[in-house]
Amino acid sequence: MKYKEWYNLVDKTEWERGEWDGEPDKVQWVDKDTGLFCLAVRAHSHWCGYVGVGEGHKFYGVEYDWCSLPTAKPHGVLTDEELEPIVLGDKECPECHGTGHKTFMRKYVKVILKHCKNCKDSGRIDNVLPNLAAKIPWLKERIEKRVECEEGSYCSHSPESMLNVHGGITFTGVCQETPDEATICLLVEEGDGDKVFWFGFDCAHAGDKWSMASDVKMRKSYPDWDTRYPQMRAGETYKNLVYVQEECKSLAKQLKAVGESA
Repeated sequence: MKYKEWYNLVDKTEWERGEWDGEPDKVQWVDKDTGLFCLAVRAHSHWCGYVGVGEGHKFYGVEYDWCSLPTAKPHGVLTDEELEPIVLGDKECPECHGTGHKTFMRKYVKVILKHCKNCKDSGRIDNVLPNLAAKIPWLKERIEKRVECEEGSYCSHSPESMLNVHGGITFTGVCQETPDEATICLLVEEGDGDKVFWFGFDCAHAGDKWSMASDVKMRKSYPDWDTRYPQMRAGETYKNLVYVQEECKSLAKQLKAVGESA
C-alpha cells in the first residue's frame, strides 16, 4: 500500500482559521516498525486514527468491548449482508434502541452483548431482536461465553482494556466500502490484501478542540457564541495530524505485541 493523502473532503471555508487549513482530511500509510496499515480520517472537525490487523491476529474480529479469550471469540466478523440496515420492530426497547429507526447489525450485537439494563428481556435475544439468532448462528453461543469471563462485567481481556491510546479505543470494524472517499477504508494495491479489522480512536474528548464545524452553525444563531461559554473551551487543544500519527504508531506497536503474545 502506498502512502496517500486526500484533500478537500471536508469544507473548511467557513471555519475559523487554524493549522487545520493546511492539513489533508484523510491519510493512509504503513507503520514502518510494525508493518500494520494505518489511517487518519477527519470526522467533521476532529481527527480519528485507525490501525488495522489481519486475519490470524488475536484481536481480529473482536469488538473493542468484547472478551478476547479464545473461548469467547466469535467465529468471524459480520458479513456485508449482515451489516445491511434493517428496521427496528415495535417490540424494541425505546430507551436503548428507539422504535422505527434504521441502524446496523453490528450495533445490535453490541447492545445485546452488553445486556441493556432497560430491556427486561435483554438476555432473551429472540424477543429483543427477532430472527437475529438464526441470521447469525454463533450469536447465542457468543453471548453465553461473553458472561463466562472470570472477571465478571469488567473484562481486562478486551481490546479497550489492553490498548492505551488517546481517549481509548472507540471503534472496531471492517473497511467501510462506499463511494465516499472520506470513509474508513484503504486504497490498496494488488497483493496487499484487504481483510483488515480496524481499531480506532477519536480526538473529540474533553480537552480536545473539535467544534470548528458546529461553531459555524451556532454563530449564525448566536452572534455572541464565541464568548458565551468561555469556561467550556478553556484549555482545549487541537490534536493535529502529527499527533494522530504518533498515536497510531503507539497503537500499532501495542497491537503488534498482542499479536505476538501467547
